[in-house]
Amino acid sequence: MNADNPLRYRELATNAGRGIDGGIWPTPAEAQGFVQLHFEVEDVAQKVSEATQLGAGVLVPPQTLPNGERMAVLRDPDGIPFVLRSRPRA
Repeated sequence: MNADNPLRYRELATNAGRGIDGGIWPTPAEAQGFVQLHFEVEDVAQKVSEATQLGAGVLVPPQTLPNGERMAVLRDPDGIPFVLRSRPRA
């Protein structure tokens, strides 16, 4: 576990070399805890376009994180949020 990252959450690294590792981000005391699924994709903007055509809604549009990763937060047609992320391009 490591909190040395630009967003200051606790990363859980498997060192598997691929996929997205886990993380723990504390919620405010008045909020209910939750789990948010992250999916690694090659092109975040393309997958956001495909997902919205299938009925997903965009909560956070595609953006670049301080570490160079791209991400977006969507909500599936049942209202469940999820994240699409891609690694920085070399």
